[in-house]
Amino acid sequence: MTVDTTPASPPTLSKSALAMTKGLNVILSAVLRSPFHGKLSQRFMLLSFKGRKSRNRYTLVVGYRREGEVLEVISPRNWWKNLQGDNTQVTVLFQRRWYDGIAEAFHGDETVAAGYLRAMQRFPALIGMYHVEVDETGQPKPESVRQATRACALVRIRLLSEKNA
Repeated sequence: MTVDTTPASPPTLSKSALAMTKGLNVILSAVLRSPFHGKLSQRFMLLSFKGRKSRNRYTLVVGYRREGEVLEVISPRNWWKNLQGDNTQVTVLFQRRWYDGIAEAFHGDETVAAGYLRAMQRFPALIGMYHVEVDETGQPKPESVRQATRACALVRIRLLSEKNA
């Protein structure tokens, strides 16, 4: 029996994978905006925000988990830093409807670990992506999740009102 000794950490992307991700982002963005969004909208949405320093508008395709009027987004990348501070305004295209929202970013704490654990239970492929150890029942071990997500972020978005079309 072999043991995976890879240290727990967020997934990293090569330059070619980053380029492919950008291309995929363009395609997914177009589909999410189209009448053909269907099943894709059940897992992904568009998140739009202004850069903290540049004030440029950024729009990303992100996976989400919904609980009532709150959406949770996990991120191993640094874009979440633009959402630090109180009452950070964002716009989301959620199931082909645009909403205003307020985002709150968490980094490397228990809130992040708990959010990633919920995401891993819903999308088990994340367990392997983050090299998280599992228990005898196949569930992610909480301490391993904490270790794997110490450099990651969780963004909570409270939906406000639907934007007029």
